[in-house]
Amino acid sequence: MIKNKLIIASCLLLFIAGILFSIIKLNLPSVLSSMTHSGKSVVKNEGKEFNIIALGDSLSYGVGDAGNSGYIGKVEERLENHMKSEITVKDYGVPDDTSALLLKRLKNEQLQSSIGSAHMIFLNIGMNDYLNSLILTKTQPDRKKVIMMKAQLNYQNNVKKALTEMRKENPKAKIYLVGIYNPFPNRKDRLPESSLVQQWNKRAEKITAEQKNVRFINVEGVFTGKNKKDYFADEVHPNKNGYTLISDEVYKHLELS
Repeated sequence: MIKNKLIIASCLLLFIAGILFSIIKLNLPSVLSSMTHSGKSVVKNEGKEFNIIALGDSLSYGVGDAGNSGYIGKVEERLENHMKSEITVKDYGVPDDTSALLLKRLKNEQLQSSIGSAHMIFLNIGMNDYLNSLILTKTQPDRKKVIMMKAQLNYQNNVKKALTEMRKENPKAKIYLVGIYNPFPNRKDRLPESSLVQQWNKRAEKITAEQKNVRFINVEGVFTGKNKKDYFADEVHPNKNGYTLISDEVYKHLELS
């Protein structure tokens, strides 16, 4: 009986020793990992926490979406599925924010610290600059061109300065500047506004072309041909369905390695 027990114990020890040998020599965890993620492109964060910062106006905040997650929340979900890990998102979106107000907020030390630890930064600014200038032209129609040109130049200069401030805090993070869209996609009487949206986005695209590691994402056409009632919560802000369209466009332009 004792002899049988000794034989069984010896077999168990040999079995365990064999497993340990395989793990050490063959690096089994790495083998299993490579099998699991074979052929997939993932964001490499080397086991560290992956941080996303969202800056901008009500579109960054998610006004119109019942959960206030907006397009950022939906991009976060897709990134987590892609990376197979959790992502921390800090949303600093402020309703009614303009590019000038954004510059002031970038002086905040807490915000600066968050920017410094970010791996991706999404900037959604310009819609209120555009809408405010549009309102002003209605009260001063004879100065429309001058008002629009001044507003676009101010926006362009403010965003350049904002990107410079962000780069001081974080030289490496990928920055995505999301353009504005036409909130009146199907109204023929709003055709001039559609042309203006294109002008504003061209300004934004020019800014990003002059910056390193900054990319412009054009979303001006996401609502073209869509029924506004199905995709908007009010005159300007998308609903959950609308933010999903924006998030789809944003996500497909992310540079994932």
